[in-house]
Amino acid sequence: MTMGNGAPTRKMLLADDEHEILDLLGLTFEDDERYEVLLASDGQQALELTHKEYPELAFLDVQMPRRDGISVCEEIRKDPSLSGTKVVMFTALAQEAEIDRALVAGADDYMTKPFSPTALHRNSSKPWASKKPPPSNLCLTARLWLRLPAPD
Repeated sequence: MTMGNGAPTRKMLLADDEHEILDLLGLTFEDDERYEVLLASDGQQALELTHKEYPELAFLDVQMPRRDGISVCEEIRKDPSLSGTKVVMFTALAQEAEIDRALVAGADDYMTKPFSPTALHRNSSKPWASKKPPPSNLCLTARLWLRLPAPD
């Protein structure tokens, strides 16, 4: 799939069992033609979509039914065909141990819930200097990992 200017869209998986959050995230990106957004409401569905669609970026909630986000992350990391997929974990548990578990499982970043929908399209496309950056908002995280400019 390509954007109106001929540039390819980037596949992004958003996985969360809270339907309100999925709706919010879907609405946040629905008018942004740079992204093809894939939505999953549980960990098993997220893993199946990842194997089928090969997203460049996967946002995974840590606590989901059928399979938690950390085990999905571990499975993504085991599959060489998904080595290019960047994984960002959502967590309502801003505890250091939970964040460390996500990073040990292979997550590239983490962000804590709740996050503001108005903050999702804020600036900055600088790449991170370290493996463990401070928590960030969703759109900023997407732009950084996909190396996209800020929207006009």
